[in-house]
Amino acid sequence: LRVPIFRYLSKNIRSSFFRNFQVVGFFDAGTAWSGSNPFSKDNPLNISTFPTDVKDPLVSVRVKYFRDPIVAGYGVGLRCLVFGYFLKLDYAWGIETRDIQEPRLHFSLGTDF
Repeated sequence: LRVPIFRYLSKNIRSSFFRNFQVVGFFDAGTAWSGSNPFSKDNPLNISTFPTDVKDPLVSVRVKYFRDPIVAGYGVGLRCLVFGYFLKLDYAWGIETRDIQEPRLHFSLGTDF
């Protein structure tokens, strides 16, 4: 969802910065995995080895547990066009293993798609 806020307030805006300024809302979901199937019991995402910080442990334990391979994120942001590129400032929450993570502030520079 994109709202060119200043364009709605005034039709005759000369400044490209304000003419292309947008307030956005977004949601994104996806997955990545190693192997043939993201739900496989052999997916490295589902295996943790303890201890992880000792060079030569006497005992090493491998724990297999299922982690949902689908992650998502949602948030709000601002966009403006500067020298043909979008400056983007987003405030977003991640969703991993069905838990909402602490929000993060993201700044990026890029083209529009």
